[in-house]
Amino acid sequence: MFCVDLLLFSLFLHHCYKYTQTTIIKLKHDLIFHLLIKYFNVIIINFRIFLTALIIVLIFF
Repeated sequence: MFCVDLLLFSLFLHHCYKYTQTTIIKLKHDLIFHLLIKYFNVIIINFRIFLTALIIVLIFF
């Protein structure tokens, strides 16, 4: 009986460990994704400013 309890407990711990690992990996991915989106937004905004400046320069010169 004790052996079965131990086995179940180890399985439970293993399951918890795997679940924690996948959650951490998922969180990492979400964070990277979030940072990428932020980074791309900054690039797009800067690119639009750059294009606007370029058009203004082309019009005036």
